Amino acid sequence: MGGTIQSFKDQWSNALSIKNNPTGFVSGTQRLFDAHGKRIQRENENLYKLVDSI
Repeated sequence: MGGTIQSFKDQWSNALSIKNNPTGFVSGTQRLFDAHGKRIQRENENLYKLVDSI
């Protein structure tokens, strides 16, 4: 996930980059949120069950 966040920050690091490509910014933001949601889902389904079993 760290690479995903860094890539997003690098691509959209200033207002001008967002202004020049608002559609790309929205798309990139949606991908970032999707990746974050999948990580949370994996934690809920796997990590916390594992911790509870200890």
